[in-house]
Amino acid sequence: MFIHYSLILVIVLSGCALKIAPSGGPANTAPTRVLEVFPASGSVNQEQPEIRFVFDDYVDRSIRNSITVMPKTPFVTTYDGDAISISFSQQLLPSTTYSVTLGTSWRNLRGIEPTQATTIIFSTGPVIDTGTISGRVVAENLSNLVVAAFPRADTLDSAFNSMKAIAPYQIQIGSDGTFSIKGLANGLFRVLAFNDSNMNGLPDFTEQFGIASGDVSVTQEHTDSLLIVVGPAPADTTVSLETPIHADSANPDIRLGSVRGEFTSHRITNYTYVARIHSVSNKIVRTVKLISGNTWYADSLAPGDYIIDVFEDRNGNASYDYGSHYPFVHSEPFFKTNILVTIRPRWTTEGVLVSIE
Repeated sequence: MFIHYSLILVIVLSGCALKIAPSGGPANTAPTRVLEVFPASGSVNQEQPEIRFVFDDYVDRSIRNSITVMPKTPFVTTYDGDAISISFSQQLLPSTTYSVTLGTSWRNLRGIEPTQATTIIFSTGPVIDTGTISGRVVAENLSNLVVAAFPRADTLDSAFNSMKAIAPYQIQIGSDGTFSIKGLANGLFRVLAFNDSNMNGLPDFTEQFGIASGDVSVTQEHTDSLLIVVGPAPADTTVSLETPIHADSANPDIRLGSVRGEFTSHRITNYTYVARIHSVSNKIVRTVKLISGNTWYADSLAPGDYIIDVFEDRNGNASYDYGSHYPFVHSEPFFKTNILVTIRPRWTTEGVLVSIE
């Protein structure tokens, strides 16, 4: 009788479909890879598919928080150890291209993050839209930054408030500040970036933000790269040209330097250009007005490395404006030059050419 029940127990246990992460052996430090996706990226006529990612290792349950669906659509997930499935909670839009992105902010059971994101693009109709908005976000802190895009920007009226409307296209930026929103139809898009620290999909009053300098035209053939600057510079780190930094009793041994150069531009504009001189950590220390064909000069700079960027000062306040949620206003055009200047004590660094096209 004892043997009989033992056999039954063995049979029952062997029939259980339990997935348990293997143990033992040498430490595996390789990042987890996506082995298989369903449906295949580029699939059409997928009216209500179940999305599935299969991995070569066991992943943490929190992987759900790294999934982004665009256009924004509610979904539920099923965790299966080395796979995760995604089911949509509402009917998908007809003849619409969707993208499902598995980002990089998840880990396997060994605590190792992936090296790259994985995106599945499919259409509920017969055609895949291939329009893309891509670019880079400039910010002092890149954590929790999201890029959001509103389609049909030409239909948005003066009542539009980007703090009250959740953009159907939202994606987290990469660790290097880059982003790419794919699967877009032709049209005009309104784009902004913000620090979504509370993860509600909306830019709140307490969250840093930046709005693109204009609405973005998307075609299936070509889209220009976009640059968005986020967050006002802290007031105590911005010093105007008329208020030089001096050595004081707290820093009696400080020896300041300066920089001089020329500015050229072939752009036609009625506005003044302004250079922002900031540290490599993006702390702004000076702003300098620029006139094409003329020499510019900045003094009273502490020794160290600085980066020079340029913006078009459309309201004449000599300070970069990041735009406004309501009434909605685009940001001022911004040009990232990647010019690196080293300031030495009691020395003027000469011949720094700032040029924008």
